[in-house]
Amino acid sequence: HEVSAVVLCVMGIAKVLHRRPLVSGFIDKDAKLQTNLPAALISASATIDEDCVITHNASVSPKAVIGKYNMLHSRCTIGHDIKMGDFNFIGAQVVFYWLFQIGSDNMFWGNSAIIPAIEVGNNDTIVAGMILAKPVSDDEINFFRCKEKIVITK
Repeated sequence: HEVSAVVLCVMGIAKVLHRRPLVSGFIDKDAKLQTNLPAALISASATIDEDCVITHNASVSPKAVIGKYNMLHSRCTIGHDIKMGDFNFIGAQVVFYWLFQIGSDNMFWGNSAIIPAIEVGNNDTIVAGMILAKPVSDDEINFFRCKEKIVITK
């Protein structure tokens, strides 16, 4: 007899480099990744795609659009009208104000922030505590020293 089972998983791996291949492997085997929303504040008008992990006290504001397989960590704030791609890691206490777009495969470490109307590309790393005030291209590691912007291309 053939037995079929539904396997529910929660993807808790922060490292973007490893998360995409692991999720793809699970999806290829028909596993279902569970969306986890314990004690998060989610607006009724927000759109959250499948299999995101949103942890306690995270906040997703009205009309935000969150793509697939994102991880939103404790106490992060996703402002209104944000559009986010897939496979992003948003660290604890990260603040995305409003009206901006973020691509896919990005890593935002804790306490970073983005001011309104900024676009962030794909495969970027935003170091802890950084405030982005200018658009970010693809494949960058961003950190600021005093008032200088230092960008390292991956």
